[in-house]
Amino acid sequence: MTGKKQRELPAGMNLWRTNELESAGFSARTIAALVRSGELVRLRRGCYIRGSTWVVQKPVVRSRQLIAAHAHGTLATSEGRMVYSHTSAARLHRLFLWNVDDRVHITQAKTPSRVSHGRDVVPHTGSLKADELVTVDGLPCTSLERTVVNGHEFLPTGGQLMCPLVASKTAR
Repeated sequence: MTGKKQRELPAGMNLWRTNELESAGFSARTIAALVRSGELVRLRRGCYIRGSTWVVQKPVVRSRQLIAAHAHGTLATSEGRMVYSHTSAARLHRLFLWNVDDRVHITQAKTPSRVSHGRDVVPHTGSLKADELVTVDGLPCTSLERTVVNGHEFLPTGGQLMCPLVASKTAR
């Protein structure tokens, strides 16, 4: 034992950007040590979650957590208006997805640059009408109907998997 007391992660939070951890007094070296120890899990560049929160989450919750991490890191700094779309919108709407990756899909009106997004982000370009936009869990995303259309266009079997679920969700 070195007698050195390790700083506690800020209470009441589970998701942080690097600058938030630095503002709380954590150095880059300390953040790296917390990641190595499992106290922090790096979700994407510059965004971390409390390790004890991450390990108890089911895969479907982790997939939505990755979207939340993207939003936490980018919505405050994003210049262009973007909405979560395709499989990300399907996850936010809590639709069942089978055999798809956890990349974050966004749609913007202007052509997004591939280099301005992380490797975990798939940017799409398109104009969305007001009735195709909703907010789910505080995040902007495509409506259920638009999400199903995107699923038919984007995934080989996505539309077939989502349609019965959409019907059951909207029939309630």
